[in-house]
Amino acid sequence: MTGPAVLTRAASEAAWLERMRNHPMRGLMPFTVLMDMDGPTTHWYRYIVDETKRRNPGLHVHEPHEHTSWKMLSELPADEAAAMNEVMSSPGLYRTMTATPGAKEAIAGMLELGWLVRFCSTASLDNPTCASDKLVWLEEEYSRDLAKTAILTGDKTFALGHVIVDDKDKITGDNPNPVWLHTVFDAPYNQGAQGPRIAADWSNWYEVLGPLAEAATA
Repeated sequence: MTGPAVLTRAASEAAWLERMRNHPMRGLMPFTVLMDMDGPTTHWYRYIVDETKRRNPGLHVHEPHEHTSWKMLSELPADEAAAMNEVMSSPGLYRTMTATPGAKEAIAGMLELGWLVRFCSTASLDNPTCASDKLVWLEEEYSRDLAKTAILTGDKTFALGHVIVDDKDKITGDNPNPVWLHTVFDAPYNQGAQGPRIAADWSNWYEVLGPLAEAATA
């Protein structure tokens, strides 16, 4: 018997495909993936937690899987939040991030298929070198071309693409009708987010994005 959850999922998938078929960029450019950095491509939460522990021995620091909010500092004790905030504000931090396991292989696969990948990330104004560090990191980990075409913005709703892969539970901004479809990068704090979902190890990236690409370009 087909249950309500299965029917709801099927209806959602049909709606996502229909959105790709009616996308305003259809036929104008290849399937374009906007790629968030902090989480999907850099192991941001793990790195911040480990660095906070290293700098503050003896301080209890919550593990990434224990966070239930994307705004993790808001749910932490004051001393832990202050220690993490100090780490996140450190010059040079974003240049030394580790890559999310599976991300580089997935992005290489997308590029091989002829898709456009545009990194789309927010640069923290509380970290004086965040923007430049992110561009340097992209050049060193990927290529100068991908670094040159990266989009650093505080409002992703104006970015142009077919999908955006992002771990935030809900992407907001001044544009109420962004053209992209939010494809959720799986994390403990976004389980209520709506949209296609990519596994945290990137293992299902083509299963999720392949049908959308076909619908957008057929």
